[in-house]
Amino acid sequence: MDAIHAASHPHHFLGVTKDGLAAITNTTGNSDCHIVLRGGKSGPNYDEIFINQTKDALEKSKLKQAIMVDCSHGNSKKMHKNQILVAESIVSLNIKSNFEKSSSISCFE
Repeated sequence: MDAIHAASHPHHFLGVTKDGLAAITNTTGNSDCHIVLRGGKSGPNYDEIFINQTKDALEKSKLKQAIMVDCSHGNSKKMHKNQILVAESIVSLNIKSNFEKSSSISCFE
């Protein structure tokens, strides 16, 4: 959250030009930042619980609720054949969240 907050604000720092000269570099900040759920040593983090926790934390920090789920890395347990399972789960969750619980559907059933 701290990185998103910091990246969204302007910065001024010492940099190097294309010609190799020292210069002050100015940025305007990036308002299109997002958080990436990659999973890790403790396991995958793409299920509904983790996404809701992340949304709540972003809202509490007054940041845009922009979340990207990485279907590779820890979320697939570094096994490429699991990537489609992660993607299917995410799509199913997105469809479910756009319908009432009584009429939730999955396009992968």
